[in-house]
Amino acid sequence: MRTRVSRDLLTVVPLLVAFQFVVPGPGAFGQCTNNNTLLGSAITPPCPGTTTVPCITGGQYALVNVTLGNIYSFSTCGAAWDTQITIFNNTGGGSLGYNDDSGACPALGPSYLGWTATFTGQLRVLVDAYPCASNSLCATLTITCATVPAAVTNNECAGAITLNVNDVCTMQTYSNAGATRSTTTPNPTCGGTFTNGNFKDVWFKFTAPANGVVIIETAPGTLTDSRMALLKGTCGSYTNVDCDDDGGVGYMSKIDRRCNPLVPGANYFIRVWGYAGATGSFGICIRSFTSFPTPQEDCVGGNTVCSSDPITNQVDYVGCSNDLTGSNRGCLMGNERQGSWYFFTPSVAGTASLTISPIGGNVDYDFAIWERDALQCPPVGAPTRCSWAYPPNVPLYPAPSSFQTGMRPASFDLSESDVGDGFVAPLPLVMGKIYIMYIDNFDVTGQSFNLTWSFTGGASLDCTTLPVELIDLQAIAHNTVIDVTWATATEKNSDHFTVERSPDNETFAPIGTVAAAGDAQGRNDYSFADTDPFIGANYYRLKQVDYNGAFEYTRTVVAFMGQTGTRPVIFPNPATDRLNVAFTATMDGPALIHVQDALGRTVAETSVQTARGEQTTVIPIEKLARGWYGLSIALPDGSVLPSGGFLKR
Repeated sequence: MRTRVSRDLLTVVPLLVAFQFVVPGPGAFGQCTNNNTLLGSAITPPCPGTTTVPCITGGQYALVNVTLGNIYSFSTCGAAWDTQITIFNNTGGGSLGYNDDSGACPALGPSYLGWTATFTGQLRVLVDAYPCASNSLCATLTITCATVPAAVTNNECAGAITLNVNDVCTMQTYSNAGATRSTTTPNPTCGGTFTNGNFKDVWFKFTAPANGVVIIETAPGTLTDSRMALLKGTCGSYTNVDCDDDGGVGYMSKIDRRCNPLVPGANYFIRVWGYAGATGSFGICIRSFTSFPTPQEDCVGGNTVCSSDPITNQVDYVGCSNDLTGSNRGCLMGNERQGSWYFFTPSVAGTASLTISPIGGNVDYDFAIWERDALQCPPVGAPTRCSWAYPPNVPLYPAPSSFQTGMRPASFDLSESDVGDGFVAPLPLVMGKIYIMYIDNFDVTGQSFNLTWSFTGGASLDCTTLPVELIDLQAIAHNTVIDVTWATATEKNSDHFTVERSPDNETFAPIGTVAAAGDAQGRNDYSFADTDPFIGANYYRLKQVDYNGAFEYTRTVVAFMGQTGTRPVIFPNPATDRLNVAFTATMDGPALIHVQDALGRTVAETSVQTARGEQTTVIPIEKLARGWYGLSIALPDGSVLPSGGFLKR
């Protein structure tokens, strides 16, 4: 069976991280001898910045040009085998630092080493397989460089440093060394408890871009375990919007607002601090997106495969909608972890085989293919082919071949569990059928893959163009009517939209039809008024129908209708990852939603912009532990709605 190392389990000993720059942890192996083989030529990493060596094997070393005083880190986090890192001056002498199993990596085995350059020249970065051995397996070596940060001037909100928002991550180096606990309250909603000794925070600020979509990332320097809070407002009056503990590299923090954009043009603050009072240098950047179409990580944003050419792709998150459930995931017992969607159809019938190979390292990829009469998003029913093989269970592990997956003539099973060999039977391609494919990175490493095709019987592929690129879908209650609105970026052969409604997010029925634009390359906005909604929850989805009858479903949105009274209405209850909260606001403005545990402690907060009247908002709760929680809402007029309860399962 697959085994996973929980990050929650690892965080019980994070104080060891500060020592793991030079001292191996309990049971770990020490420094290795300076006898490895040079990989390629010398590397000069940008500073500040990051350089990646996509494939370094045990027994090799990278030669890195370094500058006195700069702060460097070397990481194999994400490697599928037990690595060791040792560094030497290229001119000779003893080791300058080493690491075996670093707590800065989310799994046991890979290595992370931080080092402040003591000279200007060339540094050997040795990578070995435990215990100081050679192998033929790839690991990705990530090298970061940071300049010495300036003295802390942003210890308080009033001194917050302005960060630029760019279309690329431009990492800038700062430090919380010398910082003390700032006087601003309330406290963040993660990374507590907060005392003068363990909460040494520094402040930054930025303005949200026109579409509100940002990713805020931190990178390790001498600080390897950070927390980060996102706030909206002014130094005198702000609300906590988001908070993250270990969502980034290793135990660094990351806040991703691709699926939950910020208010365009609004001013935001960021607080960064180290776990348990840790201080040191770190990198931070804010990345935006000039345009943010429906992501390929969601089925409705899938790419059409138009030829038999190889496919190379890389994704770094799960997308904005939950496309896989127990009813359609087949063998993919982990549901969606970090994957991308594709569509293809044959121009000539025959048989298709394929091989999916990780690029630059050994990563656990899985896949599923659904054969259908028309394009459906998400696909309905079990897949036609499916593999959830776990490489350690595959013959020849840990050879690179054990990390490949796909379809091949030597295999006869149509689906396989985690004890499979990675390959299932080839797929007969039937004329007129549409094939929906999902490729998933189970290890969640963001590492790319290459897919190659093999056809027999004269088979070939043709284009199956998605009829619609959906960029927005909302449902908002106004008095006795719920307005369903959506927008498309492009349309091709699009005939109409059918609006479907459900009281339970399971059984949907059509309630209306809206004509589509047909063929369009610009934005088109649509709306439908549901004048007779259910009392309570109303779930909506669109069925987009093409001229030839092909169709796809969009993601689901929800709105609540009916007198909510003074108590918030919470659904579904129990809930797993998202909670819908319906309530009545007495005026326009920001409302603050508090989630409390059984002891009455606030464990999560989120701020929402409300309009007077009934409304429904969605709260992410996937990070909460299982158990019973209370919920209350502070309205813009200062009143507080009494608590409702829900069960997280």
